[in-house]
Amino acid sequence: MALVWITTVIGIISIGFCLMSVKILYRYINRYRFDESKYTLLFGFVRLRYIAAAYIVISILFGVISTVFMFDITL
Repeated sequence: MALVWITTVIGIISIGFCLMSVKILYRYINRYRFDESKYTLLFGFVRLRYIAAAYIVISILFGVISTVFMFDITL
């Protein structure tokens, strides 16, 4: 049962770190703003908000799925 709690705490810390780093990223972007064009986008079409959204979604999914998986294993 301790493994479930450790996994849950690590998931919560991971989600918190994700949100903190995205907040710092957007604060930096707002400070040094420049216009986006096809030359500044990743592969010419991937915007920064898509990458940030994917990072947030993947971190939350990892936290939830790993906790559910640990509950399933221990029961």
